[in-house]
Amino acid sequence: GKKERHGVPFVDYRNDVKNLDFNTVVYGHNMRSDDYIFGMLENYRTIDGFEMAPVIECNTIYGDFTWFVYAVFWHRL
Repeated sequence: GKKERHGVPFVDYRNDVKNLDFNTVVYGHNMRSDDYIFGMLENYRTIDGFEMAPVIECNTIYGDFTWFVYAVFWHRL
């Protein structure tokens, strides 16, 4: 119920949020003023970025999940 100036990541409505799918789509935005939410994803543009953080943790009200990052799709509007 609180506003967050950085926005809030959210899962695609077609994904099962209780048992996150193998291909879970997460939406959000990266603000140019800082790297608070998605800015660190730019590190995955290099092999070094994958080596620095090969795992992403996702915590929901339904449970905690750990994902191994094997690919990143980059789309800039």
